[in-house]
Amino acid sequence: MRRRTLLAALGLLLLLPSSFPPRTDAPILPDPLPAAQPLTVLRGTIVRNATLESVLGEALGPQGLYHLVQTARPLYDLARLTVGQPFHLTLGPDGLLTTFSYGIDELRTLTVKRSGDGLEAEILTRTYEVRVERAAGVITSSLFGAVTDAGEEDQLALDLAAIFEWDVDFNTELQKGDSFRLALEKLYLDGRFYYHAWAEVYLNDWIAVDPTFDQLPADAAHLPIATGGLARQVELVPLIGRLKLEVL
Repeated sequence: MRRRTLLAALGLLLLLPSSFPPRTDAPILPDPLPAAQPLTVLRGTIVRNATLESVLGEALGPQGLYHLVQTARPLYDLARLTVGQPFHLTLGPDGLLTTFSYGIDELRTLTVKRSGDGLEAEILTRTYEVRVERAAGVITSSLFGAVTDAGEEDQLALDLAAIFEWDVDFNTELQKGDSFRLALEKLYLDGRFYYHAWAEVYLNDWIAVDPTFDQLPADAAHLPIATGGLARQVELVPLIGRLKLEVL
């Protein structure tokens, strides 16, 4: 009897499977995504005696340089690089050019981008934001000092001296108490401004003149809104975006 019981237990053990199928209700985790390959970025400014080959030759190789130059050539000749101008190059994981940009000047930027199996180029052009502002000052020691006291740059004093060089000797004829008023056409780009100035002269009354465009008096396109120093510009803030001009 005991032997039969052992044989039955052994027979039952032999009938059990050696492995079990996985549970069908267990969660199935997705395969991990491959890690994104980093891009190679090269940026800087053009130094003296630099060529496109010396700047990008190691990164692009001869064939990459050739395709870049040929793509850009209808719009800009990359043999004409200017010292101090910025450039930016991005290479994909395969080592091929993805984007390239070169600042031609303050307003124009050459861009070359990959499009399918080839490259395409374009020139992005920005424009200045023109603002009319005014400045006034009184001579206490020199024109440069008065312009600085008015909150303007030294370049404005040089512009004034150049405009009136045939009428006033600013080195010998200025006297303490002399005054000036200016209307400034400032050109803003990326928070920096570049200005064109016209003046007002006193001929029994203040008259706007624009020597740059040979206008005496200045034409109707010169529209001063406020008179006085730079502090008066605050008065224009409520008018921004609301002022309208109707020509009758």
